[in-house]
Amino acid sequence: RAFDAHGVVVWDQTPLQHWGVEVDAPWCESVLKHLAEQQAQQQNNASNVIATHCVSARLSELKHPQVAGVLVIGGPLISGRALMMLRKEEAQEKRWGGDPSASAMTVRDGMLNPRNSFDVWKETLSGFSRPWRPSELALAETLADQFTNAFVALGTLDSAQKSAKLNMLNMLLHDIGNALSGVSGEVLQLQQAVMDKTAMDNLERLVGFIKTHLGAISDAMGEQKGMALYELIGEIQSTLANQFIAVDDAIGHMERGVIHARELLDIQKAYAQTSTQYGRKCHLAEIINDAAGVLRNSIESRGAYYLTMEDDVPALTVDRSKIMQVMMNLIKNAYEAWDARQDIMNEQNDDQEPLLIHIEVSVTSDNVVLTLQDNGIGIAPEQLPQVFNDQYSTKQRSSGVGLFSCKKLAESCGAQLSLQSEGKLQGAIATLVFPKELWA
Repeated sequence: RAFDAHGVVVWDQTPLQHWGVEVDAPWCESVLKHLAEQQAQQQNNASNVIATHCVSARLSELKHPQVAGVLVIGGPLISGRALMMLRKEEAQEKRWGGDPSASAMTVRDGMLNPRNSFDVWKETLSGFSRPWRPSELALAETLADQFTNAFVALGTLDSAQKSAKLNMLNMLLHDIGNALSGVSGEVLQLQQAVMDKTAMDNLERLVGFIKTHLGAISDAMGEQKGMALYELIGEIQSTLANQFIAVDDAIGHMERGVIHARELLDIQKAYAQTSTQYGRKCHLAEIINDAAGVLRNSIESRGAYYLTMEDDVPALTVDRSKIMQVMMNLIKNAYEAWDARQDIMNEQNDDQEPLLIHIEVSVTSDNVVLTLQDNGIGIAPEQLPQVFNDQYSTKQRSSGVGLFSCKKLAESCGAQLSLQSEGKLQGAIATLVFPKELWA
C-alpha cells in the first residue's frame, strides 16, 4: 500500500512469485535486463532502485496489457534478486498549443487570418501509468539498502555453514584415511605370512622323505598302512597348497580394494579442499595437472598421460572445484576402462599395451574445447546413447560420481560434456566444451 501498486513480483531466479497482476518470467527478465541496461547508460548512477512509468515506450516487446509502470528494488545489482512493483496503464490527457492537422492560415480582404490550429489541442496518450512519487522512490532506496545488508548477512552465514560442513567433511575423510591405513597394515602382514613358505617346504620335504623310505616304512607298519600314510600326507600338502593360492588371491583382492578406496578418498579430499572456491578465474592447465597429480600413482602404475595445449587458451570463469571433480573422474574412468581392456587381452593371450591418456585443449572462435582420449575398452554402439543416464554404468565395479553426475557438474558451470567411441577395444574420447561466455 505504501507504493500504491497494482501488483508485486518477487524475482529470485526461482519459480516466479507474483500477486495482483498476471505476469510471466520471460517478461520480468526482459524488463529487468532492459532497465539495467538503461541505468548503466546513465553515468554516476549506482542506485539499487530503477523506476519507469512507461516501460514499453522504447521497447515495444515489453508492452503488457496490464502493466505500464515498474519500480524495481534491488534488481540485477543485488545478486539477481528483485522486488518489482507494478502499476497498470492509466490514460493521460495532454494539452498542446495548436493542432498540426488543422488548415493553414487564410487571406481574407487582403489580411492574414490566424488558423484555428492555435486553439488548445487535447491528445490522449497510452502506455503510461501514474508517475512514481518522490516519497515512493525514497522509500524504495531505504528498502534497497536494507535488502543489501540482509543479502550480505545471508551470504556470510551461508559461507560459514559451508565452511563448517567442509571442516566436518575433512575430519571425516581424515578418520577414514586413518582406518584405511590400519587395514593396509593388516593386509601387508597377511601378505608376509602367505609369502612365508616354511611350513609348506617342510611338508614337501616330509612327503619326499616318506616317498624315499616308503619301503622301510611299509616293512615297519605294513605295506597298506605305509601307502595310506604317504597318500594322506600328499593330500594334506595338496590341500594346503590350494588354500595358500586361494588366500593369496583373496589378499590380492583386498589390496586392490584398499587402493581403490584410497583413490576415492584422495578424490574427495581434493574436492573438499577446493570447494570453497566458486566462480573464479581459472586456467585449465592448472586444473588438469592438479587432477592428474591426485591420481598420479594410479596413472604411472599403468602407463602415462600427456597434455597438448594451444598457446592462446584463455582463462575461464568457472567453479574450479567442480571442473576438477569432472577431470578427476574422466581420468579415473579412462584407466578403469584400460583395466577392463587388459582383462580381455589376458584372456585372449594378446599383447598388452600400456595406458595412454592424451588430453588436448584447443580454441575456436566461440569455444575452448578439451578432449580426453584413452586406449581403454571403449563403448559398444548400442551402449553409447545410455552412458549419461542416471544409474547406468558399463563397469562391473562403478565408482566416483559417474558420467551422469559429471555431465550435471559440467552443465552447472556452463560447459557441455559428450562422449564418443568407435566401439569395443577402440578406446573413447570425452569432450568438454566451454563457450565464450565463460572466458575470463
